[in-house]
Amino acid sequence: MDQKVIAGVAIVILIAAIAGYYMMSSPAGETGGEEAGEETYIVIGYYWGFKIYDSNYNPVDKIMVKKGTTLKIIFLNARSFAEDFYGPLEEESKQRGVGGLDNGPLEQRIMEALENNQVDHGLQIIGYGVTVATNYRAFSGTAKTLQEFFQNEPQDAINQHTVVFKADKTGVFDFVCYVVCGYGHSFMNLKGALQVYE
Repeated sequence: MDQKVIAGVAIVILIAAIAGYYMMSSPAGETGGEEAGEETYIVIGYYWGFKIYDSNYNPVDKIMVKKGTTLKIIFLNARSFAEDFYGPLEEESKQRGVGGLDNGPLEQRIMEALENNQVDHGLQIIGYGVTVATNYRAFSGTAKTLQEFFQNEPQDAINQHTVVFKADKTGVFDFVCYVVCGYGHSFMNLKGALQVYE
């Protein structure tokens, strides 16, 4: 083989290896500057609200992405986790109030929803036509953290709770629940949860 060809192949392999190293060492969800790429977020539905986490399990107020970004959203039910996880989320609802109720009366409404098997939630992104529903029974209910959940729960069940789409419209978009989940269902929304910019 010609030495120039061998040198050329070696350079291509070296460049590919360096690019692979940088891609693997970047946190998941990082787009690498101004270019749109792929980002992953975890959205938790709970009685009665949504909580968003980035791919490093950090809570964020909203998803902000560049137009053209491929978004991967994993939508999970807080009740698919242990009480150590879902308890504080439901406590947030009780503290802020839902539909004019808070604390004890709201706890009673949560218990009623559980008794009526209104446990699951649905995530709809208004303006995008994106929907995904939870099936809390698909998981063990033992994970106390997101890290523990993703280490121990079955990947195929997680995949069934995942939606992937291209953020191809700019603007501000709301999350709403589309699965009837008891008293607070009509109040379960997150204004401006997705912001797509040029």
